[in-house]
This record gives sequence, C-alpha cells and structure tokens, in this order.
Amino acid sequence: MDAYQDRQIESPASNHHQSSVFKPPRRSTFLARPLDQSEPVYENPNNTPERNLELLSQYENLQALNRTLGAISDNLETTKLELNRFNYTINRTNGLLDLWLQILENTEKTKSLIENPEWHGAPSKEKIEKQAGNDHIKKRRLNG
Repeated sequence: MDAYQDRQIESPASNHHQSSVFKPPRRSTFLARPLDQSEPVYENPNNTPERNLELLSQYENLQALNRTLGAISDNLETTKLELNRFNYTINRTNGLLDLWLQILENTEKTKSLIENPEWHGAPSKEKIEKQAGNDHIKKRRLNG
C-alpha cells in the first residue's frame, strides 16, 4: 500500500460520526528545489535512493504538466483574442449589411419612381416656390 494511504487519520465530527481524512506526506521528504528554477534539483540525503528517484519522476511529471497547462493557457488567450477580433468583424459586417440594405431600399424607391408614368421628375426650386405661392393664394381666397 502507498505511504500516502498509510497515513490515514480519523477526525471526529460534531454528530459523533468518524470521517477519514488522508494526511499528505510531509514536505521534508520532497526533493530540494533550488530558488533558481533553471538549476537542476538535487537529492535529499535523508531519503532512500528509490524515494529520491520517485520524487524526481513526480517532479518531472509536474514540470510536463505545468508546460502543458501553460500551453493551454496560451492557447486560450490566443483564442480569446481571435474571438474578440471575430466579434469586431461581425459588428463591422452587420454595419455594412445595414448600409447595403439602405442602398437597396433607396434603389427600389428610385426604380419605382422612374417606372411610374405619372411621375415627371423631381420638381425644381422654381416649381416648389410657385406651388407654395399658389397654395398661399388659395388660402387667402378661402379665408377671404
């Protein structure tokens, strides 16, 4: 059985039931790790060579796991940036589509005006002023 599992302790609960908790191995059994992570680890002279080898293997596994998690974190950050860029592109595309729809609507209105035989073109400024004057004269006659 593993040394970790051998260190099982009992802790009393408030309702007098016992629950089992695993006590982790003491930190003093770990390999000594230098402050500068670029330097190699060295063996703890208080451990057996087999235990030091096991701890070294675990340490290497943890380093591999840390590298993997670091790569995952970097990939997630890259994905976040790409999603933000994609969101910006979607918003710009929506704006361009809205503009295109306005252009199509105006084109359709213009086409229907041109094809209408009763429409004789846009009134000139003189025609508008003359019409306003005629309307003003009609109002005077009615009020008159």
